[in-house]
Amino acid sequence: MSVTLRIDVKGVQDALAKSDLVLKYVDGALAAGALLIQREAVRAAPKADGTLHRNIQTGRLQQLLHQVNSRAAHGVFVERGTGLQGPQRRASGKQNLSPQGRANIASWIARKGIQPRPGVSAERLSWLISRSIARKGTRPQPYLEPANTPANARRIADLVEKAMQRGITEAGLG
Repeated sequence: MSVTLRIDVKGVQDALAKSDLVLKYVDGALAAGALLIQREAVRAAPKADGTLHRNIQTGRLQQLLHQVNSRAAHGVFVERGTGLQGPQRRASGKQNLSPQGRANIASWIARKGIQPRPGVSAERLSWLISRSIARKGTRPQPYLEPANTPANARRIADLVEKAMQRGITEAGLG
């Protein structure tokens, strides 16, 4: 799951063809735009244990192409949900949570201070919750897509325009 930022405007492409300095500044503006999206995604990400928001990062794929994504393995499942509520349901209609997944649930139960009913062990409660997740799935909790707002797109466009003007001025092209 990622948000990709690409510049694809004729005027910008023409100016960039004229100067490496303009290219450098515009690429820097896109990197700043990716950081803006990253901050919004981190703010919107659920904070169960911090793994998700610590793994939201920016990356430069190539000149003028930057992305924001999550390296957390469960990032896509948080963004889109699972099971009946998300696209990750298997064709068989069943999902099994791994022992590691059950261990994560046990850790979550402990952090939340959830106490099992009398006669139910912590392991049994963890298994019951994992079974419920396998049967019902989890609801989507989008954090990346909502960060890619029209307001942020305008802010990034402003950054790119200012960077382009600065590069053109410094290169003596304007």
